[in-house]
Amino acid sequence: MEESVADLIAKAGLPDNTPLKEAMPKLTWYVTSPLKDAQPPITTLGDLSAWSDAALVKLPGFAAGHLTKLKTELSPPGTPDLVRTLENAGLNDVRLGDPGGL
Repeated sequence: MEESVADLIAKAGLPDNTPLKEAMPKLTWYVTSPLKDAQPPITTLGDLSAWSDAALVKLPGFAAGHLTKLKTELSPPGTPDLVRTLENAGLNDVRLGDPGGL
């Protein structure tokens, strides 16, 4: 089962008042701008964790790709990009080298 943004934030163990840009410095303006424009604005990890994944993708200008980028940035640092991509796509049961799982 895919982890939600709130689950990933909880696992990160950072304080709720941590600014998004400090917690995830690689996020682009295209991801953070719709969050800042939300009502109320989403500017900290605590703000972000209060929103469900489904509610986030309903924000104007915030699509599923933005959610994937958020989750990738929130994933533990030791998680390889390919594994994070597969998990974010809901393919976390796919075994590399096992074409039957695709």
